[in-house]
Amino acid sequence: MDNKPAEALPYFEKALSVSPAEDSEKGRLKSHVGDVKYRLGDKQTGLDMLNEGLSMIRAGDMNAYHIRVWETGAMNALAKIYAAEKESEKAKSLAHESLNIATEHNLSIRKREAEEILQKLSENRTDFSI
Repeated sequence: MDNKPAEALPYFEKALSVSPAEDSEKGRLKSHVGDVKYRLGDKQTGLDMLNEGLSMIRAGDMNAYHIRVWETGAMNALAKIYAAEKESEKAKSLAHESLNIATEHNLSIRKREAEEILQKLSENRTDFSI
């Protein structure tokens, strides 16, 4: 997005609408659209789309590395949003689950992201770049 979510949104939406990919990959795209919509102020639609995207991702082969990367990415995005919305228990729960998955599947970047989220939450900080 390069810090230009409004400009990126039509590209994500177009990719989602024309993608011949299976549901798990469409879920990844849907979660990106939801993340952007949330950033642009359409918060409920964004949250709904992120949650739908996560469910779609989880319809894929849960032993596949890329599925787990997409899953933890969506979970980390949701955790940041819930933290910003002052729903710290939901945020912590998602971040812990993401950390466990990332550790189990050797997803080093997602692991670091989840650890950073949990660290900020333990300090009662919600200054995430979402």
